[in-house]
Amino acid sequence: MQPATYPYQYMVCTGTCSNPILRHVFQIEVVLLDPCTNPTFTVPTVSDQEYTITAADTDYELSPKFSVEPAICGGTLSLVTHDTIVDSLTLDSATQTLTFAQVTDSLDKAGWNQGNIQVSY
Repeated sequence: MQPATYPYQYMVCTGTCSNPILRHVFQIEVVLLDPCTNPTFTVPTVSDQEYTITAADTDYELSPKFSVEPAICGGTLSLVTHDTIVDSLTLDSATQTLTFAQVTDSLDKAGWNQGNIQVSY
């Protein structure tokens, strides 16, 4: 059913409704609202982070946790990078943790400075 106001009319009879002793007709309205019309989003605040590419993996927990109320409305937390060189950064959306991975294969990324990274919802 679509969100809307649905009117209903009821008739209550004693005896038979075709020849009632007593009959009462009343109306009610059932209002169905869409709880996702104006959901509330809680969005993490991400501050600038620094890490050394040769250091061990570093985790950064997002806070406050991303959420949508009511929860039935759904929502997705994802990581968007605008530079292909940022493959050492991953997001675990279940724990809402960013991981800055240690670079062990090459130091080619050492020349890269200030990528443009965005956590989106």
